Amino acid sequence: MMSLKETLGNETWLKDHEKLIKDLFPIHWTAIDKLKKLNIGKGLKKLGIDYKTEQEFAHIMIFFEKIGFLEAKDNCVKVSTETVIH
Repeated sequence: MMSLKETLGNETWLKDHEKLIKDLFPIHWTAIDKLKKLNIGKGLKKLGIDYKTEQEFAHIMIFFEKIGFLEAKDNCVKVSTETVIH
């Protein structure tokens, strides 16, 4: 398992894994409490994103929104269709 610095903190890694990360999330607006968090978490771990706590998982979701992988509105999220890292 790689550290968060080696994965989320690495622009090259993010560019190489953007589509795989986005594929874990819904394409339509979905209520946060309806997300399949277990599947998302397993998918992130499979990609090497080694978070340890629920709080770290929440921070990763916020990070994905901040960098544009996810869009958030009210209590819903969906994957962004735009390529973020060129």
